[in-house]
Amino acid sequence: MKHFMTVDPGLDFGIAKWKEGELWPEVVEVFVHSKTKNKTDWFPRAQESYVEFREHLLCEPEPSKVYFEWPDFFANASTRRGDQGKLQMLIGMMVGACLELDLEVELVNVRDWKGNLPKHVVEAQVKRILTPRFCARNGIKTHAYDAVGIGLYLKGEL
Repeated sequence: MKHFMTVDPGLDFGIAKWKEGELWPEVVEVFVHSKTKNKTDWFPRAQESYVEFREHLLCEPEPSKVYFEWPDFFANASTRRGDQGKLQMLIGMMVGACLELDLEVELVNVRDWKGNLPKHVVEAQVKRILTPRFCARNGIKTHAYDAVGIGLYLKGEL
């Protein structure tokens, strides 16, 4: 049976692995960096995220396709700080890891799967579909809610 992975990308990221035809994700993981005040260490942290992400690609069940949330990029304060460019670079690193392993990749535009819904609304929708108990038992929190939400969207449930 084929598996696919959904990803909410970033230095801190969430992933969910799904079996084709199943509503419930088999694996849900969140990677969170320890908080640091030093903003100049972005690239070493990006490399750490890349290595952690690549390890998730190689863990069972191995996906044959990976779906990434593709954010809307527009001019605002984060543009001036360079955050959007850094996120684009990190997504490129993660996509590169997939391509290196001959995995199919698809970008899912954030506008298409959740529009402008705030995170707490997405969390409530995921809990409604999968139950709060399932979410708690499987450690679905922070970025994993978006990763799971993308998968539910792809399955026509969200």
